[in-house]
Amino acid sequence: MASKTCCRDEIINNIASPEDIAIIVNIEINEFAYLSNNNSPAFIETTFLSFCANESIDYAYQVDEPDGDQLIYKFCTPLGENFPQIGFLKHPPWPTVDFLLPTYATNYPLGQGGLLINPSTGQLTGTPQIIGNFSVGICVEEYRNGFHIGTIRQDIAINVVPCTPLLTADIAAENTDAQNRAIYQLCNENTLTIQNLSSPPESIIDYEWYIEYPDAPLVSDDENPTFTFDRSGQFYGHLVINPDSLCNDTAFFVVEVSSISTDFLMNYDTCEAGPVIFTSNTINNATIAQHIWNFGDDRIALGKNPVHYYETAGTFDVQLKVTDVYGCADTVKETLTWQPAPRIIVVSPDVAAGCTPLVTTIQDRSQPVDSTYHLYWEFGNGNIAAGLTATNTYHEAGNYDVYLSITSPIGCFTDTVFENLISADLPPVANFSWTPSADFDRFTEFEFIDSSERALNWNWIFDTLSQPDIRRAPIYNFPDTGYHNVILIVEDQYGCFDTLTQGIDIMTPQTYFLPNAFTPNGDGLNDEFIGIGLTDYIQDFRMDIFDRWGGLIFTSQDIRKGWTGSNVPTGMYVYKVRYRMPNSEWLNITGEVVLVR
Repeated sequence: MASKTCCRDEIINNIASPEDIAIIVNIEINEFAYLSNNNSPAFIETTFLSFCANESIDYAYQVDEPDGDQLIYKFCTPLGENFPQIGFLKHPPWPTVDFLLPTYATNYPLGQGGLLINPSTGQLTGTPQIIGNFSVGICVEEYRNGFHIGTIRQDIAINVVPCTPLLTADIAAENTDAQNRAIYQLCNENTLTIQNLSSPPESIIDYEWYIEYPDAPLVSDDENPTFTFDRSGQFYGHLVINPDSLCNDTAFFVVEVSSISTDFLMNYDTCEAGPVIFTSNTINNATIAQHIWNFGDDRIALGKNPVHYYETAGTFDVQLKVTDVYGCADTVKETLTWQPAPRIIVVSPDVAAGCTPLVTTIQDRSQPVDSTYHLYWEFGNGNIAAGLTATNTYHEAGNYDVYLSITSPIGCFTDTVFENLISADLPPVANFSWTPSADFDRFTEFEFIDSSERALNWNWIFDTLSQPDIRRAPIYNFPDTGYHNVILIVEDQYGCFDTLTQGIDIMTPQTYFLPNAFTPNGDGLNDEFIGIGLTDYIQDFRMDIFDRWGGLIFTSQDIRKGWTGSNVPTGMYVYKVRYRMPNSEWLNITGEVVLVR
Protein backbone atom coordinates (compact mmCIF):
# COMPACT_ATOMS: atom_id res chain seq x y z
CA MET A 1 0.00 0.00 0.00
CA ALA A 2 1.43 3.45 -0.94
CA SER A 3 0.40 7.04 -1.61
CA LYS A 4 1.98 10.06 -3.31
CA THR A 5 1.56 13.75 -2.55
CA CYS A 6 3.12 16.85 -4.04
CA CYS A 7 5.49 18.29 -3.18
CA ARG A 8 8.35 18.84 -0.79
CA ASP A 9 9.11 22.28 0.66
CA GLU A 10 11.77 24.13 -1.29
CA ILE A 11 13.47 25.21 1.97
CA ILE A 12 14.64 21.63 2.69
CA ASN A 13 18.43 21.72 2.85
CA ASN A 14 19.59 18.08 2.73
CA ILE A 15 18.16 16.80 -0.60
CA ALA A 16 18.45 18.04 -4.18
CA SER A 17 15.53 19.96 -5.80
CA PRO A 18 13.01 19.22 -3.04
CA GLU A 19 10.30 21.36 -4.65
CA ASP A 20 10.18 19.03 -7.69
CA ILE A 21 10.04 15.74 -5.81
CA ALA A 22 6.80 14.17 -4.66
CA ILE A 23 6.43 12.48 -1.25
CA ILE A 24 5.76 8.73 -1.33
CA VAL A 25 4.84 6.82 1.83
CA ASN A 26 3.96 3.14 1.99
CA ILE A 27 3.18 0.13 4.16
CA GLU A 28 4.70 -3.20 3.15
CA ILE A 29 3.15 -6.48 4.31
CA ASN A 30 3.75 -10.06 3.24
CA GLU A 31 1.30 -12.91 2.62
CA PHE A 32 1.52 -14.19 6.20
CA ALA A 33 0.53 -10.79 7.62
CA TYR A 34 -2.35 -10.58 5.15
CA LEU A 35 -3.72 -14.06 5.85
CA SER A 36 -3.39 -13.68 9.66
CA ASN A 37 -5.21 -10.32 9.69
CA ASN A 38 -2.15 -8.75 11.28
CA ASN A 39 -2.58 -5.33 12.88
CA SER A 40 0.28 -3.34 11.44
CA PRO A 41 2.08 -0.86 13.69
CA ALA A 42 1.04 2.76 13.32
CA PHE A 43 2.98 5.99 13.76
CA ILE A 44 1.64 8.13 16.60
CA GLU A 45 4.22 10.93 16.44
CA THR A 46 4.03 14.15 14.44
CA THR A 47 5.66 14.45 11.02
CA PHE A 48 7.32 17.73 12.00
CA LEU A 49 9.89 18.27 14.77
CA SER A 50 11.95 21.25 15.83
CA PHE A 51 15.23 21.19 17.76
CA CYS A 52 17.72 23.78 18.96
CA ALA A 53 21.14 23.92 17.33
CA ASN A 54 24.06 22.79 19.52
CA GLU A 55 21.73 21.32 22.16
CA SER A 56 21.38 17.62 22.96
CA ILE A 57 18.33 15.75 21.66
CA ASP A 58 16.53 13.12 23.75
CA TYR A 59 13.20 12.48 22.04
CA ALA A 60 11.03 9.32 22.08
CA TYR A 61 9.78 8.56 18.57
CA GLN A 62 7.57 5.54 18.94
CA VAL A 63 4.76 3.66 17.20
CA ASP A 64 1.75 1.73 18.44
CA GLU A 65 2.01 -2.08 18.05
CA PRO A 66 -1.27 -3.80 19.21
CA ASP A 67 -0.08 -7.41 18.57
CA GLY A 68 3.09 -7.23 20.67
CA ASP A 69 5.38 -8.06 17.74
CA GLN A 70 9.07 -7.08 17.76
CA LEU A 71 9.85 -3.71 16.15
CA ILE A 72 13.18 -2.56 14.66
CA TYR A 73 13.66 1.20 14.09
CA LYS A 74 16.10 2.59 11.50
CA PHE A 75 16.73 5.51 9.20
CA CYS A 76 15.81 4.86 5.56
CA THR A 77 16.06 7.00 2.41
CA PRO A 78 12.81 8.93 1.75
CA LEU A 79 10.93 7.85 -1.37
CA GLY A 80 10.27 10.44 -4.07
CA GLU A 81 10.13 11.09 -7.80
CA ASN A 82 9.59 13.94 -10.18
CA PHE A 83 5.92 14.79 -10.13
CA PRO A 84 4.48 14.67 -13.70
CA GLN A 85 0.85 14.56 -12.70
CA ILE A 86 -1.33 14.46 -9.64
CA GLY A 87 -2.56 11.03 -8.53
CA PHE A 88 -0.36 9.02 -10.87
CA LEU A 89 1.85 6.50 -8.99
CA LYS A 90 4.08 3.97 -10.63
CA HIS A 91 4.37 0.38 -9.45
CA PRO A 92 7.24 -0.36 -7.05
CA PRO A 93 10.09 -0.19 -6.71
CA TRP A 94 9.85 3.55 -6.24
CA PRO A 95 12.80 5.91 -6.58
CA THR A 96 14.47 7.57 -3.63
CA VAL A 97 15.53 11.15 -3.05
CA ASP A 98 19.12 12.25 -3.57
CA PHE A 99 20.90 13.46 -0.44
CA LEU A 100 23.41 16.25 -0.84
CA LEU A 101 26.56 14.25 -0.25
CA PRO A 102 28.90 14.19 1.61
CA THR A 103 27.30 16.43 4.24
CA TYR A 104 24.03 14.49 4.37
CA ALA A 105 23.10 10.84 3.88
CA THR A 106 20.45 8.29 4.91
CA ASN A 107 22.05 7.53 8.31
CA TYR A 108 23.04 11.15 9.07
CA PRO A 109 20.21 13.26 7.60
CA LEU A 110 21.13 16.26 9.86
CA GLY A 111 24.85 15.90 9.26
CA GLN A 112 27.43 13.78 11.08
CA GLY A 113 26.34 13.21 14.74
CA GLY A 114 23.33 15.42 14.34
CA LEU A 115 20.72 12.68 14.70
CA LEU A 116 20.82 9.02 15.85
CA ILE A 117 18.02 6.47 16.33
CA ASN A 118 17.88 3.58 18.83
CA PRO A 119 16.90 0.45 16.86
CA SER A 120 15.04 -1.10 19.83
CA THR A 121 13.16 1.89 21.25
CA GLY A 122 13.06 4.53 18.49
CA GLN A 123 14.66 7.11 20.83
CA LEU A 124 16.13 10.03 18.87
CA THR A 125 19.39 11.43 20.20
CA GLY A 126 22.28 13.55 18.96
CA THR A 127 23.44 17.18 18.82
CA PRO A 128 22.53 18.98 15.55
CA GLN A 129 25.03 21.67 14.57
CA ILE A 130 23.66 22.80 11.18
CA ILE A 131 20.71 25.22 11.12
CA GLY A 132 18.05 24.46 8.51
CA ASN A 133 15.18 22.22 7.43
CA PHE A 134 15.79 18.56 6.80
CA SER A 135 13.95 15.58 5.37
CA VAL A 136 14.32 12.37 7.38
CA GLY A 137 13.03 8.90 6.50
CA ILE A 138 12.12 6.47 9.35
CA CYS A 139 11.27 2.83 8.70
CA VAL A 140 9.88 0.41 11.30
CA GLU A 141 10.25 -3.31 10.54
CA GLU A 142 7.85 -5.78 12.18
CA TYR A 143 8.98 -9.31 13.20
CA ARG A 144 7.07 -12.22 14.68
CA ASN A 145 9.04 -15.16 16.08
CA GLY A 146 12.09 -13.87 14.18
CA PHE A 147 10.19 -13.73 10.84
CA HIS A 148 9.81 -10.42 9.00
CA ILE A 149 6.12 -9.73 8.29
CA GLY A 150 6.01 -6.04 7.31
CA THR A 151 7.51 -2.56 7.20
CA ILE A 152 5.98 0.90 7.66
CA ARG A 153 7.66 4.09 6.48
CA GLN A 154 7.25 7.74 7.44
CA ASP A 155 8.73 10.93 5.97
CA ILE A 156 9.27 13.62 8.62
CA ALA A 157 10.64 17.15 8.51
CA ILE A 158 13.02 18.37 11.23
CA ASN A 159 13.68 22.07 11.76
CA VAL A 160 16.96 23.01 13.48
CA VAL A 161 16.90 26.61 14.69
CA PRO A 162 19.14 28.90 16.77
CA CYS A 163 17.66 29.19 20.29
CA THR A 164 17.86 32.07 22.71
CA PRO A 165 19.39 30.86 26.02
CA LEU A 166 16.73 30.13 28.67
CA LEU A 167 17.42 31.75 32.04
CA THR A 168 16.97 29.46 35.02
CA ALA A 169 17.10 30.69 38.60
CA ASP A 170 18.43 27.87 40.75
CA ILE A 171 20.04 27.55 44.19
CA ALA A 172 21.76 24.66 45.95
CA ALA A 173 19.69 22.87 48.59
CA GLU A 174 19.50 19.36 50.00
CA ASN A 175 15.72 19.40 50.48
CA THR A 176 12.70 20.98 48.80
CA ASP A 177 9.05 21.22 49.85
CA ALA A 178 5.87 20.40 47.95
CA GLN A 179 6.04 23.77 46.16
CA ASN A 180 9.60 22.96 44.99
CA ARG A 181 11.01 25.61 47.30
CA ALA A 182 14.51 25.06 48.59
CA ILE A 183 14.61 24.48 52.37
CA TYR A 184 17.48 25.68 54.52
CA GLN A 185 17.59 24.60 58.15
CA LEU A 186 19.76 26.44 60.65
CA CYS A 187 20.04 24.44 63.84
CA ASN A 188 21.92 26.11 66.68
CA GLU A 189 23.52 28.54 64.23
CA ASN A 190 22.46 31.89 62.76
CA THR A 191 24.47 32.38 59.54
CA LEU A 192 23.43 31.11 56.11
CA THR A 193 25.39 31.32 52.84
CA ILE A 194 23.42 30.31 49.73
CA GLN A 195 25.21 28.89 46.70
CA ASN A 196 23.81 30.24 43.45
CA LEU A 197 23.40 27.70 40.62
CA SER A 198 21.49 29.91 38.17
CA SER A 199 22.28 29.46 34.46
CA PRO A 200 23.56 30.33 32.00
CA PRO A 201 25.94 32.49 34.04
CA GLU A 202 27.10 34.47 30.98
CA SER A 203 23.54 35.75 30.45
CA ILE A 204 22.93 36.82 34.07
CA ILE A 205 23.54 40.50 34.89
CA ASP A 206 21.91 41.16 38.26
CA TYR A 207 20.79 39.21 41.35
CA GLU A 208 18.04 40.28 43.71
CA TRP A 209 17.76 38.36 47.01
CA TYR A 210 14.84 39.05 49.36
CA ILE A 211 13.88 37.39 52.69
CA GLU A 212 10.77 38.36 54.63
CA TYR A 213 11.95 39.21 58.14
CA PRO A 214 10.38 40.99 61.13
CA ASP A 215 11.00 44.75 61.26
CA ALA A 216 12.92 44.85 57.94
CA PRO A 217 13.51 42.36 55.09
CA LEU A 218 16.93 40.84 54.47
CA VAL A 219 18.21 41.75 50.99
CA SER A 220 21.37 41.27 48.94
CA ASP A 221 22.60 41.63 45.36
CA ASP A 222 25.56 39.25 45.76
CA GLU A 223 25.83 36.16 43.61
CA ASN A 224 26.30 33.92 46.71
CA PRO A 225 24.96 35.98 49.63
CA THR A 226 25.36 35.44 53.37
CA PHE A 227 22.48 36.22 55.75
CA THR A 228 22.54 36.48 59.56
CA PHE A 229 19.45 35.74 61.70
CA ASP A 230 18.99 37.00 65.25
CA ARG A 231 15.79 35.10 66.02
CA SER A 232 14.16 31.73 65.43
CA GLY A 233 11.33 31.09 63.05
CA GLN A 234 10.36 30.25 59.51
CA PHE A 235 11.24 32.87 56.89
CA TYR A 236 10.33 32.96 53.19
CA GLY A 237 12.61 34.31 50.50
CA HIS A 238 13.28 34.41 46.76
CA LEU A 239 16.00 35.08 44.18
CA VAL A 240 15.27 37.01 40.98
CA ILE A 241 17.92 36.93 38.23
CA ASN A 242 18.00 39.90 35.82
CA PRO A 243 15.11 41.58 37.69
CA ASP A 244 15.09 44.62 35.39
CA SER A 245 14.89 42.53 32.20
CA LEU A 246 11.88 41.06 30.46
CA CYS A 247 13.85 37.79 30.39
CA ASN A 248 14.17 36.89 34.09
CA ASP A 249 13.47 33.99 36.42
CA THR A 250 12.74 33.50 40.13
CA ALA A 251 13.70 30.80 42.64
CA PHE A 252 11.92 30.54 45.98
CA PHE A 253 13.26 29.23 49.30
CA VAL A 254 12.42 28.86 52.98
CA VAL A 255 14.80 29.38 55.91
CA GLU A 256 13.98 27.57 59.16
CA VAL A 257 15.99 28.88 62.10
CA SER A 258 15.90 27.21 65.50
CA SER A 259 18.06 26.32 68.46
CA ILE A 260 17.68 23.38 70.78
CA SER A 261 19.50 22.10 73.87
CA THR A 262 18.42 18.93 75.62
CA ASP A 263 19.18 17.09 78.84
CA PHE A 264 17.34 14.60 81.02
CA LEU A 265 17.06 13.32 84.58
CA MET A 266 16.92 9.71 85.81
CA ASN A 267 15.01 8.87 88.97
CA TYR A 268 15.18 5.37 90.50
CA ASP A 269 15.85 3.45 93.72
CA THR A 270 19.45 2.27 93.55
CA CYS A 271 18.89 -0.87 95.65
CA GLU A 272 15.34 -1.87 94.74
CA ALA A 273 14.65 -3.53 91.40
CA GLY A 274 11.96 -1.10 90.27
CA PRO A 275 11.26 1.25 87.35
CA VAL A 276 13.49 4.06 86.14
CA ILE A 277 11.69 7.36 85.47
CA PHE A 278 13.24 9.51 82.72
CA THR A 279 12.39 13.22 82.51
CA SER A 280 13.31 15.40 79.53
CA ASN A 281 14.79 18.81 80.32
CA THR A 282 14.89 20.45 76.88
CA ILE A 283 15.32 24.16 76.08
CA ASN A 284 13.90 25.10 72.66
CA ASN A 285 12.40 28.19 71.11
CA ALA A 286 10.24 26.20 68.69
CA THR A 287 7.70 23.43 69.00
CA ILE A 288 9.12 20.02 69.91
CA ALA A 289 8.06 17.41 67.37
CA GLN A 290 9.57 14.23 68.80
CA HIS A 291 11.45 12.65 71.73
CA ILE A 292 13.29 9.40 70.91
CA TRP A 293 14.77 7.46 73.85
CA ASN A 294 17.28 4.65 73.53
CA PHE A 295 17.61 2.98 76.92
CA GLY A 296 20.82 1.11 76.08
CA ASP A 297 19.23 -2.36 76.29
CA ASP A 298 18.09 -2.54 72.66
CA ARG A 299 14.78 -0.89 73.50
CA ILE A 300 13.51 2.50 72.43
CA ALA A 301 10.52 4.65 73.35
CA LEU A 302 8.81 7.85 72.27
CA GLY A 303 7.47 10.53 74.56
CA LYS A 304 8.72 13.25 76.83
CA ASN A 305 8.92 11.44 80.20
CA PRO A 306 8.91 7.63 79.78
CA VAL A 307 9.10 4.98 82.51
CA HIS A 308 11.32 1.99 81.73
CA TYR A 309 11.87 -1.40 83.41
CA TYR A 310 15.26 -3.03 82.95
CA GLU A 311 15.35 -6.82 82.92
CA THR A 312 19.06 -7.26 83.61
CA ALA A 313 21.53 -5.36 85.71
CA GLY A 314 24.39 -3.45 84.17
CA THR A 315 25.72 -0.13 82.99
CA PHE A 316 23.64 1.39 80.18
CA ASP A 317 24.30 4.29 77.82
CA VAL A 318 20.96 6.09 77.68
CA GLN A 319 20.43 8.45 74.74
CA LEU A 320 17.76 11.08 74.14
CA LYS A 321 17.26 12.72 70.74
CA VAL A 322 14.87 15.69 70.59
CA THR A 323 13.68 17.10 67.26
CA ASP A 324 11.62 20.26 66.70
CA VAL A 325 9.15 21.03 63.92
CA TYR A 326 11.95 22.50 61.76
CA GLY A 327 14.02 19.33 61.94
CA CYS A 328 16.52 20.80 64.36
CA ALA A 329 17.75 18.07 66.70
CA ASP A 330 19.95 17.66 69.73
CA THR A 331 21.22 14.42 71.25
CA VAL A 332 22.49 13.76 74.74
CA LYS A 333 23.86 10.60 76.37
CA GLU A 334 24.03 9.68 80.05
CA THR A 335 25.37 6.56 81.73
CA LEU A 336 22.97 4.68 84.00
CA THR A 337 24.33 2.20 86.55
CA TRP A 338 21.41 -0.04 87.48
CA GLN A 339 22.55 -2.77 89.87
CA PRO A 340 19.90 -3.20 92.59
CA ALA A 341 19.40 -6.26 94.74
CA PRO A 342 16.62 -8.56 93.49
CA ARG A 343 13.25 -8.22 95.18
CA ILE A 344 12.92 -12.01 95.47
CA ILE A 345 15.70 -14.58 95.40
CA VAL A 346 14.86 -17.47 93.10
CA VAL A 347 17.03 -20.60 92.78
CA SER A 348 16.74 -23.75 90.72
CA PRO A 349 18.55 -27.01 91.64
CA ASP A 350 18.97 -29.47 88.82
CA VAL A 351 18.45 -32.31 91.37
CA ALA A 352 16.37 -31.58 94.45
CA ALA A 353 15.97 -35.17 95.68
CA GLY A 354 17.99 -38.28 95.09
CA CYS A 355 20.20 -40.92 96.58
CA THR A 356 23.62 -40.46 98.08
CA PRO A 357 26.13 -39.48 96.97
CA LEU A 358 23.76 -36.77 95.70
CA VAL A 359 25.45 -34.27 93.36
CA THR A 360 23.36 -31.20 92.63
CA THR A 361 23.99 -27.92 90.83
CA ILE A 362 21.94 -24.97 92.05
CA GLN A 363 21.53 -21.98 89.73
CA ASP A 364 20.48 -18.53 90.83
CA ARG A 365 17.61 -17.22 88.68
CA SER A 366 17.01 -13.96 90.50
CA GLN A 367 16.59 -10.79 88.46
CA PRO A 368 18.50 -8.63 88.01
CA VAL A 369 21.69 -10.52 88.85
CA ASP A 370 24.78 -11.02 86.69
CA SER A 371 28.41 -12.02 87.09
CA THR A 372 29.28 -8.69 88.72
CA TYR A 373 27.22 -9.63 91.79
CA HIS A 374 28.66 -11.53 94.74
CA LEU A 375 26.70 -14.68 95.67
CA TYR A 376 27.47 -16.68 98.83
CA TRP A 377 26.02 -20.20 99.28
CA GLU A 378 25.73 -22.48 102.33
CA PHE A 379 24.48 -26.00 101.56
CA GLY A 380 23.51 -27.22 105.03
CA ASN A 381 26.20 -29.89 105.22
CA GLY A 382 29.09 -27.59 106.06
CA ASN A 383 30.04 -26.82 102.45
CA ILE A 384 30.03 -23.29 101.02
CA ALA A 385 30.48 -21.82 97.55
CA ALA A 386 30.29 -18.58 95.55
CA GLY A 387 29.05 -17.64 92.09
CA LEU A 388 25.88 -17.60 90.02
CA THR A 389 25.94 -21.39 89.90
CA ALA A 390 27.14 -23.69 92.70
CA THR A 391 27.66 -27.46 92.85
CA ASN A 392 27.60 -29.56 96.03
CA THR A 393 27.76 -33.27 96.92
CA TYR A 394 25.69 -34.75 99.78
CA HIS A 395 27.19 -37.96 101.14
CA GLU A 396 24.83 -38.40 104.11
CA ALA A 397 21.11 -39.01 103.92
CA GLY A 398 18.87 -36.22 105.17
CA ASN A 399 16.99 -33.00 104.35
CA TYR A 400 19.14 -29.90 103.91
CA ASP A 401 18.47 -26.15 104.07
CA VAL A 402 20.28 -23.95 101.52
CA TYR A 403 21.23 -20.36 102.30
CA LEU A 404 21.99 -17.72 99.64
CA SER A 405 23.01 -14.09 100.03
CA ILE A 406 23.38 -11.65 97.11
CA THR A 407 25.38 -8.41 97.18
CA SER A 408 25.27 -6.06 94.17
CA PRO A 409 28.40 -4.22 92.94
CA ILE A 410 27.17 -1.05 94.64
CA GLY A 411 26.57 -2.85 97.98
CA CYS A 412 22.86 -3.66 97.88
CA PHE A 413 22.27 -6.81 99.99
CA THR A 414 19.57 -9.46 100.32
CA ASP A 415 19.49 -13.08 101.52
CA THR A 416 17.14 -16.08 101.90
CA VAL A 417 17.10 -19.54 103.51
CA PHE A 418 15.43 -22.25 101.43
CA GLU A 419 14.27 -24.80 103.98
CA ASN A 420 14.50 -28.50 103.08
CA LEU A 421 15.50 -27.59 99.53
CA ILE A 422 17.56 -30.76 99.06
CA SER A 423 16.51 -34.27 100.13
CA ALA A 424 19.22 -36.99 100.10
CA ASP A 425 18.30 -40.65 100.66
CA LEU A 426 20.31 -43.90 100.92
CA PRO A 427 20.74 -45.70 97.59
CA PRO A 428 19.04 -49.03 96.91
CA VAL A 429 20.80 -52.34 97.73
CA ALA A 430 20.26 -55.36 95.49
CA ASN A 431 20.18 -58.80 97.17
CA PHE A 432 18.59 -62.18 96.54
CA SER A 433 18.81 -65.88 97.38
CA TRP A 434 17.52 -69.02 95.66
CA THR A 435 16.06 -72.44 96.36
CA PRO A 436 16.35 -75.42 93.99
CA SER A 437 13.30 -77.46 93.09
CA ALA A 438 12.54 -80.36 95.42
CA ASP A 439 11.78 -82.53 92.41
CA PHE A 440 14.96 -84.29 91.19
CA ASP A 441 13.43 -84.46 87.72
CA ARG A 442 13.35 -80.61 87.69
CA PHE A 443 16.82 -80.14 89.03
CA THR A 444 17.46 -77.10 86.66
CA GLU A 445 14.51 -75.16 88.11
CA PHE A 446 15.14 -72.60 90.85
CA GLU A 447 13.03 -70.13 92.79
CA PHE A 448 14.69 -66.73 93.49
CA ILE A 449 13.75 -64.66 96.53
CA ASP A 450 14.35 -60.88 96.49
CA SER A 451 15.73 -59.34 99.68
CA SER A 452 16.73 -55.91 98.24
CA GLU A 453 16.43 -52.69 100.21
CA ARG A 454 14.68 -49.46 99.05
CA ALA A 455 13.89 -50.88 95.64
CA LEU A 456 11.01 -49.70 93.49
CA ASN A 457 11.75 -51.50 90.22
CA TRP A 458 13.40 -54.88 89.61
CA ASN A 459 15.01 -56.41 86.55
CA TRP A 460 16.15 -60.06 86.69
CA ILE A 461 18.52 -61.35 84.01
CA PHE A 462 18.84 -65.14 83.56
CA ASP A 463 21.25 -66.30 80.88
CA THR A 464 20.93 -62.83 79.17
CA LEU A 465 17.14 -63.20 79.28
CA SER A 466 15.68 -60.11 80.92
CA GLN A 467 12.56 -60.31 83.07
CA PRO A 468 11.76 -56.77 84.24
CA ASP A 469 9.10 -55.64 86.68
CA ILE A 470 9.14 -58.91 88.67
CA ARG A 471 9.72 -58.19 92.31
CA ARG A 472 9.78 -61.36 94.39
CA ALA A 473 10.20 -65.15 93.90
CA PRO A 474 10.61 -65.50 90.13
CA ILE A 475 11.00 -69.12 89.05
CA TYR A 476 13.41 -69.92 86.25
CA ASN A 477 14.22 -73.21 84.56
CA PHE A 478 17.79 -73.14 83.28
CA PRO A 479 18.24 -74.79 79.89
CA ASP A 480 21.31 -76.79 80.87
CA THR A 481 23.68 -77.69 83.64
CA GLY A 482 26.82 -75.74 84.34
CA TYR A 483 27.73 -72.38 85.77
CA HIS A 484 25.14 -69.64 85.31
CA ASN A 485 25.17 -65.94 86.29
CA VAL A 486 22.01 -64.45 87.67
CA ILE A 487 21.84 -60.65 87.69
CA LEU A 488 19.42 -58.51 89.69
CA ILE A 489 19.20 -54.77 88.92
CA VAL A 490 17.08 -52.65 91.27
CA GLU A 491 16.06 -49.02 90.94
CA ASP A 492 14.67 -46.64 93.54
CA GLN A 493 12.25 -43.70 93.21
CA TYR A 494 15.08 -41.33 92.30
CA GLY A 495 16.41 -43.42 89.44
CA CYS A 496 19.39 -44.75 91.41
CA PHE A 497 20.50 -48.29 90.55
CA ASP A 498 22.29 -51.16 92.22
CA THR A 499 23.33 -54.45 90.63
CA LEU A 500 24.12 -57.84 92.14
CA THR A 501 25.49 -60.78 90.17
CA GLN A 502 25.60 -64.28 91.71
CA GLY A 503 26.70 -67.56 90.13
CA ILE A 504 24.84 -70.85 90.36
CA ASP A 505 26.56 -74.13 89.53
CA ILE A 506 23.85 -76.49 88.32
CA MET A 507 24.77 -80.17 88.36
CA THR A 508 22.86 -83.27 87.46
CA PRO A 509 21.75 -84.83 90.80
CA GLN A 510 24.11 -87.76 91.68
CA THR A 511 23.76 -90.05 94.73
CA TYR A 512 25.84 -93.08 95.62
CA PHE A 513 25.10 -95.21 98.67
CA LEU A 514 26.88 -98.41 99.86
CA PRO A 515 25.44 -100.96 102.35
CA ASN A 516 27.36 -101.81 105.55
CA ALA A 517 26.79 -105.59 105.09
CA PHE A 518 25.84 -108.10 102.41
CA THR A 519 25.05 -111.84 102.30
CA PRO A 520 26.43 -113.59 99.21
CA ASN A 521 24.52 -116.89 99.86
CA GLY A 522 22.86 -117.19 96.47
CA ASP A 523 19.32 -116.49 97.70
CA GLY A 524 18.97 -113.53 95.32
CA LEU A 525 18.83 -111.01 98.15
CA ASN A 526 21.75 -108.74 98.97
CA ASP A 527 24.16 -111.11 97.28
CA GLU A 528 26.44 -108.38 95.94
CA PHE A 529 28.25 -105.44 97.52
CA ILE A 530 27.36 -102.61 95.10
CA GLY A 531 26.41 -98.93 95.34
CA ILE A 532 22.92 -97.67 94.55
CA GLY A 533 21.52 -94.23 93.68
CA LEU A 534 21.55 -91.73 90.74
CA THR A 535 24.80 -92.67 89.11
CA ASP A 536 24.27 -92.01 85.38
CA TYR A 537 26.72 -89.08 85.22
CA ILE A 538 29.40 -90.33 87.61
CA GLN A 539 32.76 -90.59 85.84
CA ASP A 540 36.17 -92.24 86.42
CA PHE A 541 34.74 -94.68 88.98
CA ARG A 542 37.01 -97.10 90.99
CA MET A 543 36.23 -99.41 93.90
CA ASP A 544 38.95 -101.28 95.91
CA ILE A 545 38.25 -103.95 98.59
CA PHE A 546 40.93 -104.77 101.22
CA ASP A 547 41.16 -107.58 103.80
CA ARG A 548 41.98 -106.97 107.46
CA TRP A 549 45.67 -107.08 106.71
CA GLY A 550 45.40 -104.47 103.94
CA GLY A 551 45.61 -106.81 101.06
CA LEU A 552 43.75 -105.82 97.92
CA ILE A 553 41.29 -108.54 97.14
CA PHE A 554 38.92 -106.83 94.63
CA THR A 555 38.97 -103.93 92.17
CA SER A 556 36.22 -102.58 89.87
CA GLN A 557 36.09 -99.57 87.51
CA ASP A 558 32.51 -100.25 86.50
CA ILE A 559 29.97 -98.63 88.80
CA ARG A 560 27.44 -101.24 87.69
CA LYS A 561 29.69 -104.18 88.78
CA GLY A 562 29.83 -105.04 92.52
CA TRP A 563 31.87 -107.42 94.77
CA THR A 564 30.39 -110.90 95.17
CA GLY A 565 32.66 -111.89 98.15
CA SER A 566 33.72 -115.13 96.46
CA ASN A 567 36.60 -117.14 97.90
CA VAL A 568 36.83 -115.13 101.11
CA PRO A 569 35.59 -116.04 104.59
CA THR A 570 32.95 -114.26 106.64
CA GLY A 571 34.25 -111.13 108.27
CA MET A 572 34.78 -107.40 108.05
CA TYR A 573 36.45 -105.82 105.04
CA VAL A 574 37.56 -102.25 104.11
CA TYR A 575 36.47 -100.50 100.91
CA LYS A 576 37.70 -97.41 99.15
CA VAL A 577 35.62 -95.75 96.38
CA ARG A 578 36.73 -92.80 94.20
CA TYR A 579 34.79 -91.10 91.40
CA ARG A 580 34.39 -87.71 89.62
CA MET A 581 31.20 -85.70 89.60
CA PRO A 582 29.92 -83.96 86.41
CA ASN A 583 31.41 -80.67 87.63
CA SER A 584 34.82 -82.41 87.74
CA GLU A 585 34.80 -82.61 91.53
CA TRP A 586 36.43 -85.82 92.92
CA LEU A 587 34.77 -87.71 95.76
CA ASN A 588 36.51 -90.31 98.00
CA ILE A 589 34.50 -92.72 100.16
CA THR A 590 36.11 -95.08 102.72
CA GLY A 591 34.23 -97.51 104.91
CA GLU A 592 33.77 -101.02 106.31
CA VAL A 593 31.47 -103.74 105.14
CA VAL A 594 30.57 -107.04 106.87
CA LEU A 595 30.34 -110.16 104.76
CA VAL A 596 27.88 -112.72 106.21
CA ARG A 597 27.35 -116.12 104.70
